[in-house]
Amino acid sequence: MQEIHTPHLSVLQACLLYLQRLPVGSQSALADSPFLWSFLGTTVGLASSLGLHLEPRPWGIPAWEKRLRRRLWWAVYVEDKWRSLLIGRPPFIDREEWDVQGLDDVDFVVDGPNGNHEQGQAHDRNEEYGAIFRSFAKLAIIADNIHQTFYTLKASQRMCEDFRISINAARPIREELQSWYASLPESLRIKQKHENNYQNTPRIEGVSSLHFAYLILELFVYRAILRPLARSPPPPPIADDKDPQDIAWLLEDLGYDGQGLDQLPVVDFSELGDAAEATLNAAEKCAGIIVNFVGALTPVDFDTFWYPWTRISFATVSNFILLLLIQAPTSQHASRTKHLLDIWLQNLSRQYKNHENLMSLGLVRLRTLMADGLARNFIVSPHLAEVLHTNNTGNGAIPSSANGAWTIQP
Repeated sequence: MQEIHTPHLSVLQACLLYLQRLPVGSQSALADSPFLWSFLGTTVGLASSLGLHLEPRPWGIPAWEKRLRRRLWWAVYVEDKWRSLLIGRPPFIDREEWDVQGLDDVDFVVDGPNGNHEQGQAHDRNEEYGAIFRSFAKLAIIADNIHQTFYTLKASQRMCEDFRISINAARPIREELQSWYASLPESLRIKQKHENNYQNTPRIEGVSSLHFAYLILELFVYRAILRPLARSPPPPPIADDKDPQDIAWLLEDLGYDGQGLDQLPVVDFSELGDAAEATLNAAEKCAGIIVNFVGALTPVDFDTFWYPWTRISFATVSNFILLLLIQAPTSQHASRTKHLLDIWLQNLSRQYKNHENLMSLGLVRLRTLMADGLARNFIVSPHLAEVLHTNNTGNGAIPSSANGAWTIQP
């Protein structure tokens, strides 16, 4: 800590490396300590002291330092925006107080020993890593937009009871996410192959973590939209127990191609029930895509760098599915979501065997709630209580989706 009093770029690099430290052992099942958040604030303050929040390209400094400064700023930005969104803290970086332009290929050029740019395999690998990091940086901007739109204190108070405002605010953010995906180069796309597995061709390390981050942002949008639909028990029905005939469930294929998420419905207060039903279906579909995506990840996908805050993302998925279950307005929704929760628990347990540090937080919390019984921690509606009882006693099969599309993978 002594070096912070006379900061250099190398000190900031060390701070960023420390932030990438994953908790080990029993600590992996706990949320980040207050120290880590304070340390992030110190890191952001250090970056500002070094002038990293200012665009360095017009400066009279070496080209390599300009590139390094820009990369370091965006690394700090990614940490600040993702961690603030995931743990619900105000971000340290104000969007009006920096002017660093977006990263490009030039920022990842590395000079060789003779001062010339690296070529060959090392150059290609730098380009690959650069493409992934640029995509993460762009996602961080969207994460900040989601936070400022839905999850600041005042935004939460303003939108928590207004479904119409929430869904209208979400539409441009969904467009941002879709534009982000559409702009991905072919090498960073993931294609579904047989047996619900995913691959990117040619494989580039880190692509799976990138797409998981994208899906988590979709989840945060739906979580915000669903807040106005929450009611005190018993929840009012927003649709009949029968599946709506005019709004397709659209879960025939839970394959993830980045474009499989439903569009947000147009809200008309005279048809609020249908709009709410469509939104709830879309949220359940989003959760289903994430569950299948995580279940299809292979050891190769994890054999690369995953940001430590990703472990909070896995816990966020657990919380979101529980939210869908507790707020399920009908037996049909409760049955589908309970089945989805079972699949998620199975997928987390399987991935936990080899990736304890990433999965512990989401798995331990979920298992604890399930072991205690949901009725001890939440106010459970009568139709959900019946679904839980039926599921526990094994009297009757719970449908996996409106058309039986979900299956638990062996």
